[in-house]
Amino acid sequence: EIQNFIAIYTNLEEIIKMEEKANFLAYHDSLTQLPNRTRFETQIVDILELAKIEKQKVAILFIDLDRFKVINDTLGHHIGDEMLIQLARRIHTQLDKNALFARIGGDEFVVVISLKEKKKEAGLLAEKLLSVIREPILIHDYHLNTTASIGIAVYPDDGEDRNEIVKHADSAMYYAKEKGKDNYQFYTRRLSLDVEARLELEQELLHALRKKELTLYYQPQYDLKSRKVVGAEALLRWNNKHLGAVPPDRFISIAEETGIIISIGHFVFEEACKTYMQWEKEGLDIESISINISSIQFREEDVFEKFREIILRTGIPAHKIEIEITERFIMEYSTTNMTILEDLRNIGCKISIDDFGTGYSSMSYIKSLALDTIKIDKSFISDLPNDTHDAEVSKAIIALSRSLGYQVVADSCLL
Repeated sequence: EIQNFIAIYTNLEEIIKMEEKANFLAYHDSLTQLPNRTRFETQIVDILELAKIEKQKVAILFIDLDRFKVINDTLGHHIGDEMLIQLARRIHTQLDKNALFARIGGDEFVVVISLKEKKKEAGLLAEKLLSVIREPILIHDYHLNTTASIGIAVYPDDGEDRNEIVKHADSAMYYAKEKGKDNYQFYTRRLSLDVEARLELEQELLHALRKKELTLYYQPQYDLKSRKVVGAEALLRWNNKHLGAVPPDRFISIAEETGIIISIGHFVFEEACKTYMQWEKEGLDIESISINISSIQFREEDVFEKFREIILRTGIPAHKIEIEITERFIMEYSTTNMTILEDLRNIGCKISIDDFGTGYSSMSYIKSLALDTIKIDKSFISDLPNDTHDAEVSKAIIALSRSLGYQVVADSCLL
């Protein structure tokens, strides 16, 4: 017969809950609650092994949001985080319950599905995902829009293991971005060569400034009335020891995506200012020098201060500088960048719209801007006077510019 007893016990409920939470966080993204990279890399191995046994095809869709960094940098990370949460939910609604859906990076997601018949099933799913992603998003009174680029690789056709298949889906995603974003692309063998070439270009570009491979050429601006050269536009050129002469349309986009454009932009601005002062010293009578500024440059908080410091250091009168921006720049970054443009104009710089007629500017935007010059895009000039449609467009742009008091420059005229 037991008369007395002593018992020691511990309530394990809280400990178990904490362990479960820790285990969940170890394998899931804390923001979206989706499987994270660690979980994805474990599960994809199992999925591919099963597919190999059952002789089944598996598609990997690599999803990367377009311009997400702009939203994060402009509106703040709390807005960016909420956007990621909403987009993750939207994507999830389009997936089969057996699909693997993971967030493996800041704005990168991966979807893995088993293919029943042909790989076009993956393409159809990609179209659905692109559609729901591009729908407007309302966050704290902000009406936001974004798109995505999706790369698709199929196992075992495009790779025999986890690393290879994911790498190839990633390559296809970058190709989708190069094709204009908001689309999907399937991996092909040729893409591997293209990606390798792009990586080489990127690595060489990183050292281009230090190696003094970047040079400015100057395109004269000719006044038809006075028949004199009245200005010049600074054009960036790159001549690499291994790659030779690399055209701007090959390296500028890479410079913008990697952020290298910031240091390149400072170089271009200062070099152009120095060149103008040298021309003045030599007695050349040039009214202004035009400098193209990438929209990425305006993400710098102190971009205005840096430009002003260069102006003061080189001694160039600010009214001799014409800042060239694009129509797309105006529409995409209207709030933040308009302030910087106003600051530059207040110290004397002129502002012009480059390649006018190819972008998205509405008349209300054009009228509200304190512009000095509109440049007609070369696509409207090259076939004159033979193309009557281009002639009418050019006449309309000239009439609009004159009515608003702007100067007009026709791009790429051959005299």
